[in-house]
Amino acid sequence: MLRFFAYALLIAATAGCSSSEGIDINNPQVAEDHSLHDAIIAAARKARPSGPSPAAYRKLALEIESLRPRLDAELTDLSERKLVFLAVPSLLQIADLPPAEQAEKLALTVWPTALRVPPEPKETAAHYLERVC
Repeated sequence: MLRFFAYALLIAATAGCSSSEGIDINNPQVAEDHSLHDAIIAAARKARPSGPSPAAYRKLALEIESLRPRLDAELTDLSERKLVFLAVPSLLQIADLPPAEQAEKLALTVWPTALRVPPEPKETAAHYLERVC
């Protein structure tokens, strides 16, 4: 019985190798996916050296947002994980500030991404919060 499973596993493992089609590594979609993946990772890395801040987070969010129309489901998930993960240090940086100051710093930086409501051009934090609420 064990021998049967070993043979079945061997056949299953080598079945894909006998395909005459192969894997097209020159497929433009594959190249595009890799370049978009690299762009997401590069944007996340760029956000780190300056240190965590709501302003740096907003810059990252805008960069990822510019890529969003070209992202497939897998890359969208990756970008969402990066945005969530990198929001935490920005939030912790201002955790000791009074609530009014936190709101002022987060309203036009982190919250637009979390709420999926972009701020209007030249909108103040107070106007943004009033419009969103």
